[in-house]
Amino acid sequence: HTIDVQYNQTTGLGLFAAYYGRYTQNAPKGVTAAPTNDTYDWGLVGQASYLVPDTKWEPFVRYDYIHFDDDSLAAGARDTVHEFTGGVSYYLHGQAAKFTLDVNYLPNGSPLSDSGSDVLSSPKSEIVVRAQFQLLL
Repeated sequence: HTIDVQYNQTTGLGLFAAYYGRYTQNAPKGVTAAPTNDTYDWGLVGQASYLVPDTKWEPFVRYDYIHFDDDSLAAGARDTVHEFTGGVSYYLHGQAAKFTLDVNYLPNGSPLSDSGSDVLSSPKSEIVVRAQFQLLL
């Protein structure tokens, strides 16, 4: 489930905040274990952006926080993830064609790997650089 709020000004300022939750029935304890019980993971995200007037550039900053249910992780694994992101979007053709470049910093790493985001399971800090092109058909 998600609860979110967004605010945009005509002057270019955009603010976004959200709460996310995920309930899993009969979740495995760790990656290879058999199902044991129900878990609830949750997270928060906050983002600020500014569409520079008379340009197609929109720099942004974002903070993400994830709290994993202890029962969904291996014993002794850290149950939180902090992620700081800074980036910029360039609108080639409004929202129909957009290029984004950002840098994500996880100061304490992540207890789980996320191959879709190229985040590795590690207690060490991690930096991920991502380039993305979005096309609306």
